[in-house]
Amino acid sequence: MSGRRWIIIVLLATLVGAVGWYAWRRGTAPTPPLIACAGLDPELAEAIETARQKIHANPYSAQAWGDLGKLLRAAQLLADAVTCFAQAEQLDPKDPCWPYLQGEALRLNSASAALPPLQRAVALAGSTDTLAPFLRLAEVLLALGRNDEAEKPLRRALEIEPDNPTVHYNLGLLALTREDLPGSLTHLERCEHSPFTRRKACIQLAALYRRMGRLEEADRYSRKADTLPRDSNWPDPFLSQVLAVGRPARFQQIYYLELRGDYLTAVEQLSALIQEGPDYRAYVSLGEDLGKLGDWDGAEQALRAAIALAPEKFKAHQELSRLLWMRADKDEHTNRSRAQATFEEAAACARRAIARRPEAAMAHLLLGMSLRRLGRQQEALDAFRTAVACGPHLAETHLYLGETLSDVGQFAEARRVLERAEKLKPDDPRLRAALLRLKMKEK
Repeated sequence: MSGRRWIIIVLLATLVGAVGWYAWRRGTAPTPPLIACAGLDPELAEAIETARQKIHANPYSAQAWGDLGKLLRAAQLLADAVTCFAQAEQLDPKDPCWPYLQGEALRLNSASAALPPLQRAVALAGSTDTLAPFLRLAEVLLALGRNDEAEKPLRRALEIEPDNPTVHYNLGLLALTREDLPGSLTHLERCEHSPFTRRKACIQLAALYRRMGRLEEADRYSRKADTLPRDSNWPDPFLSQVLAVGRPARFQQIYYLELRGDYLTAVEQLSALIQEGPDYRAYVSLGEDLGKLGDWDGAEQALRAAIALAPEKFKAHQELSRLLWMRADKDEHTNRSRAQATFEEAAACARRAIARRPEAAMAHLLLGMSLRRLGRQQEALDAFRTAVACGPHLAETHLYLGETLSDVGQFAEARRVLERAEKLKPDDPRLRAALLRLKMKEK
């Protein structure tokens, strides 16, 4: 047999082997899970199906599997998301992102199940300046009661971000488990003002001061905790990649912009959402953000659009009342008749808000503020008393009630109310000024 024939035979055999290997590899390739997309945001459902098709085209791509997992995590389809992240880890075992995202999703149902992948993520993160794996592992260890093991990742997280409020909160909890009350106090006080930790920090500080026998501080923090909104989740750089598709994800991104005070970018994104289709939530947020930027005309237009879209809902009526009160307050020195008409409308908006949510302290407060500026002091007092009853831990409600009582000559009750307000918010200069004015009147 000639050399040429041998070469041809070898080439053919190689080709057959390559085709066979390719066919075997395709036949045994992992396949993406079937996803029930009914009820999902249409944009998210479409993105999930597109990601599945990318895996069919390239089933051995870790990135393709990871991208599908992120979309499924955004849709709260946690079990399917974990499957995708696990497959991505098999294909790319050196990237800490994939075991981290497995652990992050698993922890929502089982801290013990989340532990192994988070430990793998920390091992892969090594000496990098990535806070998330260390902080998340520490949180899971604390949840499992493995407090001593939580210290090492927490200390590493503290090295990476020495001022991170969530790290200090968890160090405060760790110190508390060891009966180190002064140490716990030091850490908890460093995170009582962050939107990511302030409410839970105040709850822990109230309990801590009570254990220390400092009851006045305990009561103050307990009252403060009652007035605070729910804490936001700490900004997770891995998880931020998950919330990238669909209107719910875009609202989440806008929320983070507002937390950072970037109202201009938030307004741009809210306007884009509204252009795609009328949306009550977007109109209300747009009104609030435009008001903070000083565009009161735009804010009023947005809030009125929200009311036209859903007149039965509460928040737009309350926010429009607040906005109109501010406009009237500004106009009062230059155009009193217009200011009085605007105060009347602010009061009417507050009443509509109260009709939809009678327990809303802020709506009663806005009603009282408007009536007071209209000279209807007794009606204002009634509104302020209701505001105090609905929000007894809000210093603002006590302040306005106390000032109005002072205006009508009820000095003894005014003093009791204002002193109560000062205990709720001892560093507020408005309260000190109100008490000083009351003292001058009492002479």
